[in-house]
Amino acid sequence: MAGKEEQEANEASYWNYRVVRCHDDDSANEILGTLGIPPQPILAIHEVYYSSNDKPISWSVDHMHPQGDCIEELKGDLMHMLEACEKPVLDMKELEKSIEDFK
Repeated sequence: MAGKEEQEANEASYWNYRVVRCHDDDSANEILGTLGIPPQPILAIHEVYYSSNDKPISWSVDHMHPQGDCIEELKGDLMHMLEACEKPVLDMKELEKSIEDFK
């Protein structure tokens, strides 16, 4: 790719909610660590941003909470989060590696 095509591939084209397996970034894991129990991955909903060629290029740092200005918006946000549960789980370590490979 060159020039404009490369720039467009690096810009977020769309996003959606996805379930992401997160490693050792949970405060509960800190407590487990003090007890000598190895960290356990957790599943969380994140916003994941994609390039025009459908490759993940970024994601929200923190996991997402459902929100809305009214009950209907809140229900809609929850529905989008539930849709994420029907897609393959993304792994944070693999996402980080794919971003590094993409650069």
